[in-house]
Amino acid sequence: MQKVAGNSLASRQFASQYLPGANGFYVAAHSEGTLTLAGAIKTLSVDGVKLPQTQFSFNGPVIMKSTAYNLANMVGAPKPGYSLNPGDPIGVFATPNPVMIGIYGALGIPTLATFHGANYYPDMNTGH
Repeated sequence: MQKVAGNSLASRQFASQYLPGANGFYVAAHSEGTLTLAGAIKTLSVDGVKLPQTQFSFNGPVIMKSTAYNLANMVGAPKPGYSLNPGDPIGVFATPNPVMIGIYGALGIPTLATFHGANYYPDMNTGH
């Protein structure tokens, strides 16, 4: 829904309640959660909030890598982690490359999106 409607109530609440105090923390998001995090970062940026010591990680993102990098830059954070594996069908949303769209779909659909789970993204739990 956020992919279509833009910044959601969940993103705004996340931005106002949790992220301002996250400076110095590791913040990892997975799948559609990357949209919530993206919306929250945009909200903080509009409010002028900076998080220069926060490390963001977008795992199985529904956004492109360049977008993740731009978002981190908007709040003064270092280059974020960005992880997407070829067996994760969510990758069809994260690339404009038609060949990669085919690969994500061809590998992800027959495996019933097995590789979409957070367990297939080591950055989700380790902070690395």
